[in-house]
This record gives sequence, structure tokens and C-alpha cells, in this order.
Amino acid sequence: MTPAPDERAITDYLQTVFDTAIQTKQSAFLVVTHSAGWLSDSFALDELDQAAHWLTQTNKFADVYYRVNLVGSPPQGGGRGVFEDNAFVTHFSCDVDFGQEGHSSKTLVPGLEEAKEVVLKTLTPSRILHSGGGVYGIYLLKEPFDVRDQAANERAKRIGQALDAALNRHGETDTTNNGAHVIRPCGSVNHKRKTLATVHEIYASEKRYTIDELEAALGVADEKTRTPGLLTASETLLTKEWRPTKVGAQFNADPNNTWLAILQADEVTWQANGRTSKGDEIFFAENSSTRKSATIENDRFYIHSTTVAARLGVEGGARLDKFGLAARILGRHPKELADELIGGRP
Repeated sequence: MTPAPDERAITDYLQTVFDTAIQTKQSAFLVVTHSAGWLSDSFALDELDQAAHWLTQTNKFADVYYRVNLVGSPPQGGGRGVFEDNAFVTHFSCDVDFGQEGHSSKTLVPGLEEAKEVVLKTLTPSRILHSGGGVYGIYLLKEPFDVRDQAANERAKRIGQALDAALNRHGETDTTNNGAHVIRPCGSVNHKRKTLATVHEIYASEKRYTIDELEAALGVADEKTRTPGLLTASETLLTKEWRPTKVGAQFNADPNNTWLAILQADEVTWQANGRTSKGDEIFFAENSSTRKSATIENDRFYIHSTTVAARLGVEGGARLDKFGLAARILGRHPKELADELIGGRP
């Protein structure tokens, strides 16, 4: 019998993951989207029944997804919005794929039980969903986290990145966690596999978290409280007289600020690790799961390791110039640090 989307199950799931925002009457919108063109629609929190109906009807011909983070207003142009559109976080999620069918990249988690175990070993979830080709770990919050200012939004992003890094320490996984990511709702049908599968719950607990509890459990440090390392290049950042708007350019142009000199202050030991076939220099971080933790491409530090990305407070695949890397190692946002240095506030 061919599985069909379950509108009641989708409704119940949406009401569960967004319950704290609903109960506190937040003004926010849920974004839903589908794979047939990736056009999206938005629904207010008192319209979750309509959202579930949209997902159910659309799921009859395409894969459907919802945006994990609520937005402050409907995104324009039929898209699902960007990181800066985030308004409230009610839950975090992780996506651990297994097997080969339906996946574009090779994964090293062989099956369902192994994927489930990766999630359970990493951090106790509130729910685990079987998505058909992987599992979603769902981490519900005790109250909605308001991320309408940049600092709070960045804080939530660092938690997501730390969760990805923690997952990868328990097994090679295909995780995708960023400020605008989407996942399949419970009750929908996964069309990507040869045998259609309904997304369903395989684990439930009463566990909920505060933001502080998640940060403590995942070892996330606040950018402003991280202790700077003993880095010659970064010490220069705090003592040199800078010309307005020229901090980054001056720092990058200084021949003493080599990539290895900058990396000396990181929490782990870095070493040069050869070159790619294109001639790009490779660097390796000792606690990374990949021998190519980063490469220098077009005079930018291209981060390949999710563990490294989480520690520096950036997304995997980020490209940093020398100033940006030095600032991140010091636990600072590059623009904020540049503003302080120009203003003479070390």
C-alpha cells in the first residue's frame, strides 16, 4: 500500500515543536516549502492547521519541508528567507543520514540504528524522527528564544554549529545545521527513495533545554567571554594604531601575519599538510576528522571541518581573510573587533 501524508500527524507535530511560541503568543511566521521548484509559503502561528493542509496537499506530488526557525514576516519572492530573517527559535534539529540511497554524498553511518545511536550519544533529544533515509534529532526549548537582534541570532547559530560538530565526533555524518535550514515534518512522505516512506517518530522523551543548558552541554563559549590566545599577530591587533576603515587591509598586508602565525593561538595544534592538485595549501587541525581541515584558496582560509567551523563560530565552508581568522580565534566578530580597534578600545 502506497503511504500517504497524514495531515493530523503533521498538525500535531507542528503544534508540538512550536508550542512555546504559540503559548506565549509570539508574532511570527512558519515557512513551508517543497522540492518541485522550491517555492515557499508562510503561515502565522494561529494558522498551523492551514500550514499542515498545504504540506499535505503539496506532499502528494513533491517532498515537503518546514523551516525550523520562525521568521518575523513572510519572506519576499516565494523564498524561504535567509539567516537574518530569524525571529524565534523553539527547537534545534540535527539531520544524520544513513546508507547510500537518495543521498548525493557518501556517508559512513550504515543504518538506522547506528544513526539513532549517534544522536543519542551526542545529546539527549526530545524526539527522534525517522525521515526515510536518515534521522532527525529534535531538541525542544523550554521557552522561545528571541533572535531578532544579531547577537542572539549569532548565539543560536553557534549552538547549531556546535551540535553538528558534536555529532561528527560520534560518527561521520551528513549534518546540515544553519540558521535557515529546513527539515521534513513528521507525518509527511519521503519521495526521494525507491520505496516511499512516511516520516515518523521513533524516540520521545520529556527532555527540554534552555539556551544556557544547550551551550553548557555542547561546550559553546560566548564570543565576548572567550580568552584570547597567545598570538603574536593577534596581540598586534590589540596594540597597533589603526587608520579608520583600514584595520583589515593593514593587518592582511603585514608580512609578519602569516597563516601559521595566526593559527598559533587556536585551541588545537595546526600544521601545514601539503597542497591540493590545484596548488592550494592544506592545513590540518589535530582534533579534526578530516586531514584537509582547511585550505588557502585565493588568499582566503577555506574551512572544510565542521568541528573547526563550530569552534570559530562560523559555518562550514566559510572563507576568512587573515584579519577575520585572527579575530575569530580571539573569539570576536571581525566587524565588532575592527570597530573597537578604530575607537581605541582594546
